[in-house]
Amino acid sequence: MKSTKPIIVTRISSTCFACPSQWEGRTSDCRAIYVRYRWGHLSIRLSEPKDRRTHAAVMGQRVFEMDHGGRYDGSLDYEELKMFTEGLIVWPKSETPAKPKRSRESSL
Repeated sequence: MKSTKPIIVTRISSTCFACPSQWEGRTSDCRAIYVRYRWGHLSIRLSEPKDRRTHAAVMGQRVFEMDHGGRYDGSLDYEELKMFTEGLIVWPKSETPAKPKRSRESSL
């Protein structure tokens, strides 16, 4: 039986806490990772190697998905995420605070 190496996440930040619960980050092999939980469905996607763009992960390879909760559920905490993906993904002990997005007006 072929052994699959776990995905090692080096940085992860929550970008939305509910409806959807959502995280974005990086892996040890320089991929972007995108995690989303909405409508009772959890999905995790990766970009191609060396592609750090979040958009590339949003549209990237699905590496995990599961249904959990009811059809209107959209709230998942980081500890639950780690529990559901144990053995497949190695997460940082804690989340990295998200960088505030710069508004167009503040950059003028």
